[in-house]
Amino acid sequence: MLEKIRHYHKAGDDIVFTMDTHTQDYLDTQEGRKLPVPHCIKGTAGFELTGELAPYASVVFEKPAFGSLTLAEYASGGEYDQIELIGLCTDICVISNALLLKSYLDR
Repeated sequence: MLEKIRHYHKAGDDIVFTMDTHTQDYLDTQEGRKLPVPHCIKGTAGFELTGELAPYASVVFEKPAFGSLTLAEYASGGEYDQIELIGLCTDICVISNALLLKSYLDR
C-alpha cells in the first residue's frame, strides 16, 4: 500500500484518506451491537494513521459509518478519469465507498 501511495504522490495525483471514526460509546451504536469489537476510537492510538502514511495525508475524511458521503461529494467536484481505492477492510468500507463514488460520479 505504501509503495502505491508513494507512486501516486510522486506523479502528483490526489491522495485522499478516510478514517473509520468511532467514539467511546461505539458498543451502543448500531454497528457496535452487530460488531462488538471497539476499534478506531477517536483519540486513541488505534485511530491514528501510521507514521509512514501521515506525511501523505493532506486530505482526510473521518467517517462514522462504512462509507463516506464527504468523500463522494469531494470526488464529484473533481475531474477524475479513474479512482483507485486501497484499504484494509475491502468487504465493508472499501466496497461501501466504491458504491458511493460510483453513484455520485454517475450523475
